[in-house]
Amino acid sequence: MGFRDRWVDWGNGSGFYNLRVDDVSIQVFRNGFALIILPRYENIESSDLLSHVFRDLYKAISYLYNIGIVVDLDSIKQVNQEYAFNHGYLDDVLRGRPKKARVELDRDARGLFNKLDQKAKAWIDRSYGDLEIETNDLEYARRLLLMPEIIYNLDKKLAPILEELSNQIRLHLEVEERTLSTLEKLSRYIEELRDLQRRPSLFKRILNWFRRWFG
Repeated sequence: MGFRDRWVDWGNGSGFYNLRVDDVSIQVFRNGFALIILPRYENIESSDLLSHVFRDLYKAISYLYNIGIVVDLDSIKQVNQEYAFNHGYLDDVLRGRPKKARVELDRDARGLFNKLDQKAKAWIDRSYGDLEIETNDLEYARRLLLMPEIIYNLDKKLAPILEELSNQIRLHLEVEERTLSTLEKLSRYIEELRDLQRRPSLFKRILNWFRRWFG
C-alpha cells in the first residue's frame, strides 16, 4: 500500500497507520476504520467554517482513494470537536483567578454533522497564550456568538414590562403616601381627643355641644 513504514504500534499487534496530507492527519486502523483529524482553523468567520471543513474532508478522502482506500461516505461520523473564542481582553480582569475552569452543560454535545457521543461542556483555557472560551458543543458556540443579539432582543421584550412595573410601583407609592398622610392626621386627632379627656371640664363642654347640635 506504500505507507506500511508509517505504522504506529500500540503493542500486541494493534495500532494504526499514521498518514498526513497537508495539515490533515489520518489514522487508518486494521479494522476498516479511519480517523480524520482536521487542523485548528485560526481567525476565520463562523460562516466560513463549513467550507474549510468540507475542503479538508474532501482532501483527506481523495488522498485515501488515491492510495487504494475507498471511504463509505454514508458511514462518516463526527466524533469530536472544539470551538475556541479568544477573550484575551479578560486576562487582566481574571488575573489571580484559576487558569482553567470547566462547566458541564447537562446535554448531549451537538456537532456540525451529528450529535456527539459525549456531554456538552465549556471551559476556559490558555493553551495558546490568550484566554479562550472553548466548547465541544455547536449550540453553545452559536449562543455565544449571538449573545449581543439575544441580549438586545431580551431588552426589547423586557423594556415595556419594566416600564409598566415602574408605573405600577409609582402609583402604589402614591397611594401609600396618601394613606400614610391620612393615618398621621388620624393619629393627631386621636391624640387631641386624649388630651381633651385629660381635661374633663373642657371635654364635657365640647361633648355637650356635639349632643346639642348632632344628638
